[in-house]
Amino acid sequence: MRWSDKGWNFATAEECEYPPELCQAVARAVSEAYGIRRSACPPMRRKQKSRHGALQAAERATVGRQSRRHVRPNVVPERRPPTTFAVQRRTDAERLREHLGSVHETLRVAGHSIPEGSRINTVVEQKDLGWYGPDYSPQWVCEVALPWTEEEFFSKAVATPHPMEGEPVLPDHTKKKIFGILTLSSKEWAER
Repeated sequence: MRWSDKGWNFATAEECEYPPELCQAVARAVSEAYGIRRSACPPMRRKQKSRHGALQAAERATVGRQSRRHVRPNVVPERRPPTTFAVQRRTDAERLREHLGSVHETLRVAGHSIPEGSRINTVVEQKDLGWYGPDYSPQWVCEVALPWTEEEFFSKAVATPHPMEGEPVLPDHTKKKIFGILTLSSKEWAER
């Protein structure tokens, strides 16, 4: 049996030797016998893709095998760490939500100026809980990552060490092998 856009079918269902009704009836009988439910989506993959962490990617980069799945993070991030500010009016919050993501031109909302190159991450409504229940005057909290000035970015980039200057991340077994090779005598080296 195989999956198609019409559901589960035998591979021969589309061939001219068997009528489609017969194939559908046999496929239905087999699926009922084995408890296979008909669903609108294709079956899940049997083998899930493995996801490596940053440490494994760093190890592979130092020994020469680089993972093709991971993009190396920027040494100096494009923007400052996110900051938050509160907005009191719904219209201002909706205007900020319209601009979620990268800001392409300077945006002025509720007395705040968000410069070009910033990134609006979230706009979340919050209601305060007072002593006597909820306060019905909500506010919206906006999280924004502002860009560095050219001077700040340049000073951070200059202060960052070159990747070759840092200590490589090697697994213990690799370090032991390197140590073993470097501590061999010339006689032991010749015997290898």
